[in-house]
Amino acid sequence: MKLTTLSVALATVAFASSAFAQTSAQGSGKSTSGSPGNPMMPGSMGPVTPKSGKAFLTLKGSGPLGYECKNTDGKFAWAGPVPNAKLSDKGKDVGKYVAGPTWELADGSKVTGKQVATSPGAAGSIPLQLVDASGGTGQFAGVTNIQRINTSGGVAPGDACGASNVGTKKDVMYSADYVFFK
Repeated sequence: MKLTTLSVALATVAFASSAFAQTSAQGSGKSTSGSPGNPMMPGSMGPVTPKSGKAFLTLKGSGPLGYECKNTDGKFAWAGPVPNAKLSDKGKDVGKYVAGPTWELADGSKVTGKQVATSPGAAGSIPLQLVDASGGTGQFAGVTNIQRINTSGGVAPGDACGASNVGTKKDVMYSADYVFFK
């Protein structure tokens, strides 16, 4: 998969348009949280704003987030999430997003990162996130940050986690947009 100038331009325009609409709504006193299940960041993008760089690619991540019921020092809780998601571009599968966190394209391009900030998503959705990227190869060479926005679903199971089900694993479906910055 090679990025075309058009797809990069479209992703940048869509991203910039969202930010502009958010900023305009913020100034008007209107809500900037987006529609339920599809939250958009406020114009400033809060704590998940990359410090520098320009958005060059946006991919949709979707699939299961794995959780496991664990007992840590007598406290029972769902541990996770562990991603095992597909990455797509305009509906075409182009790679995967797995634990690490690691994003990998079908051509072998790969980048890993470390979470540095989160901001609440819509009710029932995992948080928005900012990751400092490292070790980018191929198309991901030079990536500095990855932003997770427009989250839907993926929160820990609502089932009880207790002594009787320690070790139980459950997958919860989610989707989100990942914006890559260079």
